[in-house]
Amino acid sequence: MPNDGSKSFQSNLHFKESCDGEIDNQKQFIQIVNSFAGAEIDSLEHKANNLLHDLHDFEKVFAKYIVKECDKKKNYRGEAGELLKALANWYGEKDNQLDVISFNYSLDARFGQMMKDDQFRLNSWTNIYGVANYNNKDAEHYINSIQGTRLKKLPSPIFGIDNHDILEDNFDNDLRLLFTKSYRLVNSEIHSQISSSICSDCDAIIFYGHSLGRADYSYFETLFDDSNLYRSKTRLIFYYFEGGTPLENRERYTSNVVSLLTNYGQTLSNIHGENIVNKLFLEHRLEVLPYPKF
Repeated sequence: MPNDGSKSFQSNLHFKESCDGEIDNQKQFIQIVNSFAGAEIDSLEHKANNLLHDLHDFEKVFAKYIVKECDKKKNYRGEAGELLKALANWYGEKDNQLDVISFNYSLDARFGQMMKDDQFRLNSWTNIYGVANYNNKDAEHYINSIQGTRLKKLPSPIFGIDNHDILEDNFDNDLRLLFTKSYRLVNSEIHSQISSSICSDCDAIIFYGHSLGRADYSYFETLFDDSNLYRSKTRLIFYYFEGGTPLENRERYTSNVVSLLTNYGQTLSNIHGENIVNKLFLEHRLEVLPYPKF
């Protein structure tokens, strides 16, 4: 979407075939985007700003939905705590210390403090994309108090797209950048919630409940770099959901793991990064496991 007035919205999305007699799915998607973007005569910049405003409104509605769903489940925090302990092998090794980077919006630093109060060795808790309770003044006051900060707003949830393909297009004034996760993070309050001591010297990086989508590759690359993954002894443990088709789900998730690591290996220079999957496997530093039972 270059901002030169010569092109309209474009997309490289792939759509499923529509049923007979129905509007083509791709055309329908474009119609919906254009209807939210504004009048046909508006500039692309104006349309992009309209869409960004609508995205902010959607994120607020989404935050309320998450809070409501969590309130429905009485023991949500308790079960989350048991899961975290299982992931960290806390019952077998109580000396294990954990840094948590959460891509989830429901739990925040208050949950981290609850775990510490339960004698769990949690070093840091980071909500990378904001928290659902961002508008809760009691939560804001409590989190500021446990973090020793003042007058810091809680970051609201954000959604964004991957910037890899956009940067490769190399358009001048590319308005798609407004919707990337990197851009939206810079223009949020999330920096106030991020720990500065994540993953610099860790024994293992554990992935749970994440699709490993390309939109988050930049975070994973940073974690791998900070842990010096290629040359260190850091292990990678990926948990997947078995569901009703465990073999199929394992194959699909393993494919995502290989894609992530292969992509990362291509960013490494002067070493055989393309072989990183084989290297990790041979060194017993790579595992793909079903969700732990607790």
